[in-house]
Amino acid sequence: TEDKIWVDYKNIAKVLSVGKNIYIDDGLISLKVKAVQGLELLCEVDAGGRLGSKKGVNLPGTSVDLPAVTEQDKKDLLFGVENGVDMVFASFIRNAAGVKELRNVLGEKGKKILII
Repeated sequence: TEDKIWVDYKNIAKVLSVGKNIYIDDGLISLKVKAVQGLELLCEVDAGGRLGSKKGVNLPGTSVDLPAVTEQDKKDLLFGVENGVDMVFASFIRNAAGVKELRNVLGEKGKKILII
């Protein structure tokens, strides 16, 4: 709705706190958390804009409990291995453990694929 948005991350209200920023659609829209109310966040719009569906959400400086590599990521990576890609751009990886998990998915056949 005009004053409420839904994101596909059930724990967002658990990992964010007052004062944290939320960036949507590569930062074109920015919000600041003003209150956490149960499973909902009350936010102030710092920079607004037209919001479409399936836009990315970034939570800078917030530890999230999402997997480094999703099932869809695994399918996409294996597709890349089978089709001889030279490198993958892993913008979804947050730490060294995530890189190791990605490398495990690429497996022996993908050992020469660069991870950026």
